[in-house]
Parts: sequence; C-alpha cells; structure tokens
Amino acid sequence: MTLTCDQCREHLIDYHYRETNGTTSRAVASHLSSCTSCAVEYCRLDADLGGIAALLEDEPGPRVLANLEREVRHAARPKRRLFDLLQLRVPIYQPMAVLLATGAMWFFFTHLALPDETDSTPSPSSAAEIRDYDARTLISIQANVL
Repeated sequence: MTLTCDQCREHLIDYHYRETNGTTSRAVASHLSSCTSCAVEYCRLDADLGGIAALLEDEPGPRVLANLEREVRHAARPKRRLFDLLQLRVPIYQPMAVLLATGAMWFFFTHLALPDETDSTPSPSSAAEIRDYDARTLISIQANVL
C-alpha cells in the first residue's frame, strides 16, 4: 500500500500515538522514509506533541522545584532576632555617639553633681553678718534718704 502526501498527513497523529493498524503503520513509515516534506512535517508534529505532553505532566521540572524550594525556605525563615540585629551594617558614628552621650551623662552625674540643699546649718560668714546687724543704723539710713 502506497500513500500520497495528503493521505499520509491524515494519519500522522494516529501514527505518532501508535493508533494505526499494522498495514497503515508500515505504509506511513515507508512514505516518511521516501518523502522529505512529510518527514519534516512529522518531526514538527512530534516536537509539538512532545512539548504539549511535557507541559501536561503531573510532576514539575527540576527548575520549578528548585525555585519553589527557595521561595518556601525564604518564607519560612524566622524573623529577625536580637543577634541578627548585630549583623546589620551600621555606620560607626552612631554607636560612638551613643557611647559619648552615655559617658557624658555618667561624668555629669558623678563629678558635677549639685550640692544638697537640705543642710540648713548657717555658714560662719553669714552668722558674722547677723551678729553685726544694728537696727539703729538702718533707721538713720532711711531718714537720710527720705
């Protein structure tokens, strides 16, 4: 049995899926071995159907699995912890400013503390002024002013 190009093209999909009977399969194979245009068309059909079959597979490819695994690891990664904050890159002037401010506060409160005002004992100089006070002098000064 010999086939024309049109008859062969009608059987190409069935031939690809091996759904033709033995006589038709031999005739299509014989025609494909002798006709280059039908052989090229069969190769294109085979590539197209193979690509569609690969897309319809249940199991994803290795690249898809690798990307999916990377995204799951990233999403499941624990949030930043305290020791992770130490790994952040911070300019050196910020920690130095904090240390300098802390040191200045410590120096102020330990060395320059204000004296206690709870001690009400008069000093010797103020006691001398009180002893030397004379009310008559004050009255004479007021009389001269007026």
